[in-house]
Amino acid sequence: MEFTLHNLPNHQAVEQVLGPHAAIQSSSIETYLLFLRVASDVFAAQQKQLACFGLSDGKISVLLQFLLAAPTPLSPSQLAERVGVTRATITDLVAGLVRDGWLTREACPQDGRVALLHLTETGHRRLEQALPLHFQRIQNLMQALDSQEKQDLVRLLTKISQNLSALQDL
Repeated sequence: MEFTLHNLPNHQAVEQVLGPHAAIQSSSIETYLLFLRVASDVFAAQQKQLACFGLSDGKISVLLQFLLAAPTPLSPSQLAERVGVTRATITDLVAGLVRDGWLTREACPQDGRVALLHLTETGHRRLEQALPLHFQRIQNLMQALDSQEKQDLVRLLTKISQNLSALQDL
């Protein structure tokens, strides 16, 4: 029997698989699987929408850092830290954004070994085109929840986030 994120097992199937592991609550497994599926579906829909503007999740994460830091240029190491990725990942993302004309690279006046990156007018225009639609689609998705439900979801997701070490412990 194949369980994919789009073919979630029902309660009975989860109970069957858990059989010898009676101490495990089936509701924990069912909730986790649904959480993964929703996250996967949201990510896929977002990637598809961003691709219409030549963007990806990684690219928009990098470009948004320049809006937040404006007008200060950023180094690749600052970007890696802000986005939460490795230097190698940032190197690849930055290379593509420079190649596409969305970022420029220049040597730091104080230390020529350090590159400083700037958002170009082309990059800024691309964000101005993409962000309103991106934010509107996020709002459309989240309007299925009332204000209290959004607060509850934030509280619950924060609790899960604070317990991520449980996936590594044992």
